Amino acid sequence: MNKWIKFIPLILLIGYFITYDVFNQVSQPTPTEQTTNNQ
Repeated sequence: MNKWIKFIPLILLIGYFITYDVFNQVSQPTPTEQTTNNQ
């Protein structure tokens, strides 16, 4: 159990970054369409 306690903050950080990344993709119109339109 002691080993898992060290990993909890790491897991929370990774989860936070993943949700933040998904939030950015949802808030913005699909970035792939923007790049094709610019070209």
